[in-house]
Amino acid sequence: MSFYENQAKARRKTALLVFYFICAVALIVSAVNLVIYFSLFSGTNVNLSLTEWISHPFCFFTSLITLMIIACGSLFRAFQLQDGGASIALMAGGRHISFDTTDPHEKKLLNIAEEMAIASGTRVPQIYLLEDEQSINAFVAGLTPNTAILAVTKGAMVQLSRDELQGVIGHEFSHLLNGDTRINVKLISILAGILFIGQIGEYLLRSTTRSRRSKEGNYGALLGLGLMAIGYIGLFFGRLIKAAISRQREFLADASAVQFTRNPYGIGGALYKIGYGTQGSLIQNRHAEEMSHLCFSETLKVNFASLLTTHPPIDERLRAIEPSLKTRMRSRQQDIAPENTSQHGVASVSPQENVPLGGSGFSNAQPEFSSAQPPSESTPTAIPPETLQATVKASIGTVTPGQAAYAQELHQGIPDTLQLIAHDPLRADDIIYSLILSAMKSHGKEASTLLKERIGIKRTESTLACYSELLSQPANIRLPLLDTVTATLEVLNTEQKEHIITTTKALIDIDGAFTLNEFVIFFLVEKYLGPSAPQPNQTINTYRKAEKALVTVFTLFVKLASADKQEQQRLLTECLSSFSIDSSQVQLNAPPTVSARTLSDALKTLGRLSPLLKQPVIECCVDCVIHDNIVKPLEAELLRAICEALDCPMPPILPAAPL
Repeated sequence: MSFYENQAKARRKTALLVFYFICAVALIVSAVNLVIYFSLFSGTNVNLSLTEWISHPFCFFTSLITLMIIACGSLFRAFQLQDGGASIALMAGGRHISFDTTDPHEKKLLNIAEEMAIASGTRVPQIYLLEDEQSINAFVAGLTPNTAILAVTKGAMVQLSRDELQGVIGHEFSHLLNGDTRINVKLISILAGILFIGQIGEYLLRSTTRSRRSKEGNYGALLGLGLMAIGYIGLFFGRLIKAAISRQREFLADASAVQFTRNPYGIGGALYKIGYGTQGSLIQNRHAEEMSHLCFSETLKVNFASLLTTHPPIDERLRAIEPSLKTRMRSRQQDIAPENTSQHGVASVSPQENVPLGGSGFSNAQPEFSSAQPPSESTPTAIPPETLQATVKASIGTVTPGQAAYAQELHQGIPDTLQLIAHDPLRADDIIYSLILSAMKSHGKEASTLLKERIGIKRTESTLACYSELLSQPANIRLPLLDTVTATLEVLNTEQKEHIITTTKALIDIDGAFTLNEFVIFFLVEKYLGPSAPQPNQTINTYRKAEKALVTVFTLFVKLASADKQEQQRLLTECLSSFSIDSSQVQLNAPPTVSARTLSDALKTLGRLSPLLKQPVIECCVDCVIHDNIVKPLEAELLRAICEALDCPMPPILPAAPL
């Protein structure tokens, strides 16, 4: 199943969740009415039958109050979790790990997360450590892949080898790519209202049992006991809903983790330690019930395990990965993992599994945007374009072993000096300014003067030194560096982030030109560090409402694909016709202006497309990029920006390799 199909399926699961919730609410409302009826009229002289009670106004009032309580419980929890994944991590007792940490265990965790983010084409998530949890567990949470957080228990960080921890993190990244995180956050809020009834019953029971002096007190205790019982009914249905939503996704995430790392012993070792080690995976935090469906493994013991657990049994998960894996892990005495799969703990990948793509050099084929870099030769790939197209298209929203190995190579290829700056919240923006300087046609004294005014003399000297270092590095480290930098700067306050954005924009405006290179950098910086954009007003379910945006984006890509005007027109006609757009009205000799503003507006529009409508758009852009069997760095970066706008993670395009 493709990334887009998984996204669409996740949306359908939301509808299924709503259906389950409505059924559970209907049963709870009925149960509350029964409890009220028997509490008030059982053993009294009031002659009111159950049938009469159902038609009584007080029954309607009771039902309304119950619905209001459930709604208030859900809305209150939704308000508490309005910050998304970070709220859940803090609720679970998490501590944010700074990207400049010196703790070796924390650095190992951060390095693995950064490598997996590069491989999957997502933003490096904020990392939280559950310091009070000695068990082995982890979870991701967030409304989108690029705003999600990763939380790991201290037990997992300390007890697992690098391979095993990488397997767990690969499992969690699979949830990110499959669109599971959004529904998981919604699930916490929705189920909170169901559980709230039981909490009220528990409060009533405690209050009334302290005083048994009156008959009313006995009725109160009976009412509290009844509501507590209803709370357990709500808990039962809550777990049933989570089990229905979660269990099959765990098998998929386990398989994806093996695919990412090509090492079944990694995730297999983690599962074996959970199932047969001393620490297990249970969470001690009082919110363990609420976040049970989020985690890598079970957070609490559950009766009727086969029916109510959110995760399949450990043995089943091990067998699904490889039928003999449990036996093999036992023979390795559970703690011996294949640490020698590669120098840094990732399974080695044979050269033939690296899909050869790539080249070097920037293109200046786009006239409306000026180009900062002169054209330079790019190395053609050694396999047919149709093979490249299929490979790149299939890579959206997934990670291949080749991409995982290449991401690790990219990450480790970044010089230590740049790594230190990228992980320092007080200096990381130096890299943003350096990237802009490297994308400008010329900057001279004006750029230095502006930076001195905005960030000071010492920081300007640091930025210029960083710029010099960047010029000596390959272009393919630009986006990985930027991903790391924006994740590091996430800890800054709103005013500091706004200062970085305005400084970046002022630097771009110095030479009066807005290059495509600059656009990509600024687009990603503003997306990650700018204020959270409101959710789209409405999903676009037809291309007719996005025709102008499609013309803008495809016009840009065909101009990058070829310098020949006739070929550009042919490509544009081919792209637009696949979306039933009349290309006769679009002439490349007099095209609509493709400026930074029009491109930004177009990307916002395309970001509102439904998941299955996004796929043909990205695939058409890929067709343009692969048209000449060469992938230029500018094309790869622009494709990444398009995918970011459409919330479709774009893994790195692998470099050329002779076959």
